[in-house]
Amino acid sequence: MSGSQTVRETLKGAERVLTIGRDATTSEAARTMRDSRVGCLVVTSVTGRIEGILSERDIVRNVVAAGSDPASVTVGQVMRSQVITCSPDTPLAQVHRTMTRHGIRHLPVVDGERLAGMLSAGDVLSSQLQAMREVIRRQSSLLGELEAGDPPAGKAAGFRGPYAR
Repeated sequence: MSGSQTVRETLKGAERVLTIGRDATTSEAARTMRDSRVGCLVVTSVTGRIEGILSERDIVRNVVAAGSDPASVTVGQVMRSQVITCSPDTPLAQVHRTMTRHGIRHLPVVDGERLAGMLSAGDVLSSQLQAMREVIRRQSSLLGELEAGDPPAGKAAGFRGPYAR
């Protein structure tokens, strides 16, 4: 993965962030996540200030596994109020380290005071995979050019790669 790749480049298409209020029930939150096919919601105040984050895991661990009724437990009762965020200019490698260190799968992206997006671990891994594929493509192209040279630089140096004849 390129060390210079930033969140901004990875966010393309992931800017839409679903939010919910702290007074909503966890049952409502679960339906919103299911219907929107997302694994977490950012909890915001009426003014849009981030107050917390709620994931599917939070609902399962703190409501369902506790035997509570999701229709009577509010988001505010089970949300995590310590929200780790990043900015659009955060290097993607740093996002990956942050997610790993804190054991989180979702990271809200904040641009100043504005909620600008949400990154999932899948977004980060997909971006890393794309970057790796590009490196492999460039290296394969370079190997092909070296082997096609007269005399082939790779063969002259004793290189026997996948394209060697």
